[in-house]
Amino acid sequence: MLCCSVFFIGCQERTDLSVKRPYAHVIGKQFVLQRDYYIFKVDGATHPYIGEYFYLPKFIDEKYIGSKNGDAYILGIAKKGTVIKIKKFIEEYITLAGTFDYLYVSIDGYSDFGDVNANSLSNSLNNPPTTKTWSDPPIFDPKAALPLTSDGIWWK
Repeated sequence: MLCCSVFFIGCQERTDLSVKRPYAHVIGKQFVLQRDYYIFKVDGATHPYIGEYFYLPKFIDEKYIGSKNGDAYILGIAKKGTVIKIKKFIEEYITLAGTFDYLYVSIDGYSDFGDVNANSLSNSLNNPPTTKTWSDPPIFDPKAALPLTSDGIWWK
């Protein structure tokens, strides 16, 4: 799929990597959040996000749900112990900006949000999914999310 934006950053091309190796065998794997995170939407984004963002309040508090901070609108809170499941990996090429990889998850108990961008829970800058062999450390920062025990330690 190819679409162009005249006034943003250039043309975009998206590729679903979920059916390719090494990504395909981790689709559906589940992880447990190791702390609370905001679920939020950023102006202009097609999917909500889970994790950290510079416009979000430092401390997680339900009183912020429904508020807007900068370009981030807080939709909810995913509590520590919540299970997330890997849904898909999307590679997006944006001319002038380069290629970006996006990791999408579903969040147990939050089906209304659909697929949620979980890049900020990962080490994607230091451990990008496109270079992973899946014998490497897991894509999620261990302080953010650990494998669900019943799924086993799949990256070893």
